[in-house]
Amino acid sequence: MLPPYHRLEEFVPLTPAETRIAEGWTSSKRSVKRRHIIRREGDQVAGVFFLLAGWVGSSVMLRDGRRQIVKVHLPGDMLGFPSLSLVHAGETLEALTDAVICPIPNAAIGKLLMDNPRLATGLFLSTQKE
Repeated sequence: MLPPYHRLEEFVPLTPAETRIAEGWTSSKRSVKRRHIIRREGDQVAGVFFLLAGWVGSSVMLRDGRRQIVKVHLPGDMLGFPSLSLVHAGETLEALTDAVICPIPNAAIGKLLMDNPRLATGLFLSTQKE
């Protein structure tokens, strides 16, 4: 299965070097079962996740205690990007189907921003379009 980089390439055609960087995101992939909580609202933010397969919901807790799904992520999406600038996650990420995610630590995102501005721009624009 080829990783779904189509979202990135919508804004920036990936060079071979950038493709290798994106492929590196899949080196620590992990399977999660349907209904598994990937990260809860309020958890410490250690990075983001690249969604390789499956569907994941992003939800927030409402004042009355109910939970509202604010986004449904599909393969190729970055999960948890809105909380990247926060210490504690602003949303809960839950697998809506069996899924495969690839954790990307904060340090790797920081390195990407410093060393690969073209790829970082594509990633930024992709997450904004979501």
